[in-house]
Amino acid sequence: MQVFQTWVEQTDQNGALYRPWAQEGHAQQRAVASIVASVLDDPRFDGQSMQMKLREADRRVVAAFSPAKAQPAAAPQTPEVLRGGTERVAKGSDTALTEEQKQVAERMFLNVRTLSGKVLAKTVTEAHARYAQQLKALK
Repeated sequence: MQVFQTWVEQTDQNGALYRPWAQEGHAQQRAVASIVASVLDDPRFDGQSMQMKLREADRRVVAAFSPAKAQPAAAPQTPEVLRGGTERVAKGSDTALTEEQKQVAERMFLNVRTLSGKVLAKTVTEAHARYAQQLKALK
């Protein structure tokens, strides 16, 4: 469940949580937990990686709490990463990733589209840089 904990605690380059609503004690946390549980229990996702399941949970949370729905005024804004990831990845940054980390980076980011259709990384170098950026944010 380390992948799940990383998902819950993921931050942007400024240290702001991507998913504040997934934090213990947040007003929407129970609803989010219910959505995540529904994805994990969904037989259509049997055999899928935890990453894919959490990507679907993100999609469902955005759909459930989008401005088109009746949403309480105090509800949090949808994190930028779910709308298309406006954060920038430094081009040509020293990634210093292991071969295994490079493979993971390529699977996670290379030609993967966000909910808005934006490609997360168009090149292997961008995928490695994005992965290195997230590793740095976790430290």
